[in-house]
Amino acid sequence: MIALAAAVFLTGAATVIDGDTLKLGTVSVRIYGIDAPEARQRCASRSGAEYECGARATLFLAGAVYGRSLDCEAKDIDRFGRTVAICSAGGVDLGRALVAAGLAVAYRQFSELYVPEETTAKRARRGLWGGKFQPPAAYRANRFK
Repeated sequence: MIALAAAVFLTGAATVIDGDTLKLGTVSVRIYGIDAPEARQRCASRSGAEYECGARATLFLAGAVYGRSLDCEAKDIDRFGRTVAICSAGGVDLGRALVAAGLAVAYRQFSELYVPEETTAKRARRGLWGGKFQPPAAYRANRFK
């Protein structure tokens, strides 16, 4: 990632791309500190039934931003040119909400900001933690070999 020289804030309506990526106008924004399942990623429930966990994370994020203006504080620029930012909608931190619901993992490679929420979701067996899943980074690595 490329560090930003000064604080950059983005505000406005967003379009959801997937469970951890948004578009504010022409700016692609990756939510800081989390990693959500890829759009087509499948996971297994506690009973072993497969479900579309990537789609579930995307729908959750879409519901969280629907009809709300976003406030994003840029932290970095990633290798794909996306702004990496902490974003909130209606005062709710989107990264924290996704991880707390068990629909994304704390992206420890870049931040430990949401580790407490992940620990709580894991103990409660919420979302991904209620069954089996491949961590999103591992899924991407295997998918794009």
